[in-house]
Amino acid sequence: EKTKRIIFWIETNDPKAIRRTSMRLGIRTAAASINEKNPDPEAAKMTFLKGIELYQKIAQGKVISPLYDTSPDIKKEKLLVIGYELFGKKIGIEIPKKRINSILVNLGFGINYLEDSRIQVIVPSWRANDINIPEDLVEEVARVYGYQNIPSILQPIVYIDQPKDMEDIFVFQNKIKLLLKHLGLNEVINYSMISKSMIEDGGLKIENHLRLSNSISEEIEYLRTSLLPSLYKNIQDNSGRKEVMRFFEIAKVYWLKKNDLPDEVYKIGIATNTDYFDLKGIIEAIYKELNIDFCHSREGGNPDIIEKDGVFMTEIDLQKLINNYHQVPKFKSLNPYAVIKLDKTFELSPKTTYAIVRQKAFKSKLLQKIELVTLFNNKLTLRFYYSLSSRNITEEEAKEELALVR
Repeated sequence: EKTKRIIFWIETNDPKAIRRTSMRLGIRTAAASINEKNPDPEAAKMTFLKGIELYQKIAQGKVISPLYDTSPDIKKEKLLVIGYELFGKKIGIEIPKKRINSILVNLGFGINYLEDSRIQVIVPSWRANDINIPEDLVEEVARVYGYQNIPSILQPIVYIDQPKDMEDIFVFQNKIKLLLKHLGLNEVINYSMISKSMIEDGGLKIENHLRLSNSISEEIEYLRTSLLPSLYKNIQDNSGRKEVMRFFEIAKVYWLKKNDLPDEVYKIGIATNTDYFDLKGIIEAIYKELNIDFCHSREGGNPDIIEKDGVFMTEIDLQKLINNYHQVPKFKSLNPYAVIKLDKTFELSPKTTYAIVRQKAFKSKLLQKIELVTLFNNKLTLRFYYSLSSRNITEEEAKEELALVR
């Protein structure tokens, strides 16, 4: 009874802050449920004025101060321009323009007619949060028009050409996976991320790896630049469970690029706990299947074999295999003339490798093929086959050609 003055006060809140605080404190109230859904801020003024009206009518109150609005931001009207043809294109049927206008007006939208084919739509404040693009207006019209009135027609089948390089990669992946499966290898699938310790154990440099800023574990912190650390770990984790382990993985590695996203390169990683010659045979089988000369230049992607703690590993660039792939193997007609076979032993050194010997030998027009006879320590014995398709050659001619191979 002694109350003389009443302050009318109403507020609007940040819905994200209300939601976050309510969930953190575990307090759910009717006010929180309403405010976290971002109610129309323009409704605050209407509610405020209605409250004053009721107070004057019921309690004979008098307004003794102006209305103060301390809203930090005043939202402008949201305007969307849309062409009538978009409704037909998205919905699938032509709806009369008058029907479209009627639906939008009845939903509270304002319309300004720009021209015969386009309109400017004024979005009401209570729809400002969910009407953002012209397609939202199309959805509103379709909803009110009635989905049941839209005929069910299958869309025409459209074939989209896939990028040729990606198609080649998938074809080669399946081809190589099938081959390695028949050779008795098991495929493994590892994370694209590895730990710092795996990088260091693999003899790689940390600075060459891209680090994730939001990694959920130290075990998956760096994008790998090689498949071998993961394959080595696979062998180590399974040691003692099986005597012979032969694993492979075909996946991307990530190479750093300055001021850009990393290069994503497909690699084939192979690891085995058998021996060097077993892994070499697997590599040769891959090259033979793809009709690639195993003793090609480095540009052909010849891999290195790494040994660590009895685990033999190699990594092959898939794109280089694709670039050197021959769909049909090269055939040579049978030679009708005699073949002269000569053996020669070479002492291997960094400057004298099998690839170098082979390259020098095949400069001869008489040489048909080379075979490995024996390999002992650093001594390599090769058998050379000399012949011509036009005539018989003498042994002296063959020896002269062989003498040039040093």
